[in-house]
Amino acid sequence: MSKAKPEGERSGNEWRPAPVEAPIVDIEWSTPGAPEGYSPRALKLWADVWELGGPDGIYHAVADYGLVQRYVDLTLRRDKMIAVLDAEGYTVVGSQGQDVQHPAARVLSDIEGRLIPVEDRLGLSPQARHTILIGRAKAAKSAFENWNEE
Repeated sequence: MSKAKPEGERSGNEWRPAPVEAPIVDIEWSTPGAPEGYSPRALKLWADVWELGGPDGIYHAVADYGLVQRYVDLTLRRDKMIAVLDAEGYTVVGSQGQDVQHPAARVLSDIEGRLIPVEDRLGLSPQARHTILIGRAKAAKSAFENWNEE
């Protein structure tokens, strides 16, 4: 009968599986960088929206980046149209001399119509916050942690 080789002389394949490193799951939240060219107002709005759902894990920094950017862009366009309407009024003189709605009012209406679904997806209305549970993730997490400690 043959004798087993000492540990240092063995040259065969490793029979045990290679250790697998567990991925890091609990990473501290960091707000994604804003797109180039944002004004100070846009940067504040960007940070505020991410602060609402990012740290709780409601928003995903990669998957929701475009949605938050769309919200900020639409909000800034809305502000510009409101400024135009405040300066020029909601009506202008038409080609026949009659009062007609300012073209910026139609653009504003279109922007506001597009903003509502984006706001709902981000949880910026009371009903949407309730639906996606913004503000409750921390309470659920701490309740789990309390249960886990017992």
